[in-house]
Amino acid sequence: MTASPSNLFLVALAMMMASCGPSHAQVDMSPSGALQILSLNRANNGQKVVTTVGQSIEITLQTIGPGQYSNSRISSPAIRFESAAFSKDRPNPGGVKQVYRFRAVAEGEARVQIPHTALNPTFKVRIQVAAWATELPTTATSDQAKAAQGNNAFAIELYGQLRNQTGNLFFSPESISTALAMTYAGARADTAAEMAKTLHFTMPPGHLHPAMGGLLRDRNAAHDGYHLKEADALWVQTGYSLLPEFLKLNKDNYEAGLNQVDFGGATEASRQTINLWVEQRTENKIRELLRSGSLASDTRLVLTNAIYFKGDWEVRFKQEDTKYEDFRLFAARTIKTPLMHMM
Repeated sequence: MTASPSNLFLVALAMMMASCGPSHAQVDMSPSGALQILSLNRANNGQKVVTTVGQSIEITLQTIGPGQYSNSRISSPAIRFESAAFSKDRPNPGGVKQVYRFRAVAEGEARVQIPHTALNPTFKVRIQVAAWATELPTTATSDQAKAAQGNNAFAIELYGQLRNQTGNLFFSPESISTALAMTYAGARADTAAEMAKTLHFTMPPGHLHPAMGGLLRDRNAAHDGYHLKEADALWVQTGYSLLPEFLKLNKDNYEAGLNQVDFGGATEASRQTINLWVEQRTENKIRELLRSGSLASDTRLVLTNAIYFKGDWEVRFKQEDTKYEDFRLFAARTIKTPLMHMM
């Protein structure tokens, strides 16, 4: 595949974020994408946990006898206490069970101590919090960690290229990385080398695509407190032949099904078909991804990537605290706009 003025190939991206909030959504940057649960007893007291900013840690204390726990002690602002629940331990009628929940809110290391009397010692946990999951020995494979690290590097470089443009900037580096990884599967020689360098694909294709696919499946898994789903698709000209191994790779790793449309004879109908697919996968939020005229009769392949995210604020903004105030567009111009206040 080589670059040319032709409209033979198109990558289309869609991203929708609705009611998004940084706290309650509990977006976990690690590939595991789940709440960390730790069960403590005498045997494993004092162990270390690694996590990322934004993730929650649930600690269950299992005891061998009755007794009340006192308040937990946290040595660093990197960890914040969220809740505690007390109940009898059913498997051990004489024991008690206490479930503590904490959230990692900043990079650093914290020591959590939960004092106890009677038959059990003080329970201790060391929690290491990192900003990026690729810094951690998570349950993800090393290939997935390398793929995430490369995607992060590409995102930062891309932002460096886009940030000097005028106007607002909103883009999804992950969507671009995923869609171009699908494209990269069909590239060879110099084109493949240039794409790998730009996108920071450091692994051979046999490792890269399964790693990217694993990250995609983790993102599409069920999450606690927010809704995230991502979909990919291939749209090819009816009668146009693609290599079976290219189709299989994209289906196996990116869950990208093959759809045949008639770009040549029904360009507008093809555009509407693709837009409807995007609309359905973004909860009807993105209805016109491909604008009129974006396809041509010589288009032969379109790759689409759609992301939908919806989360809730941990602390909602009150409508009565929203006021019209000055918002400075640039040095010489100010407009009145509604601004939210957290009291």
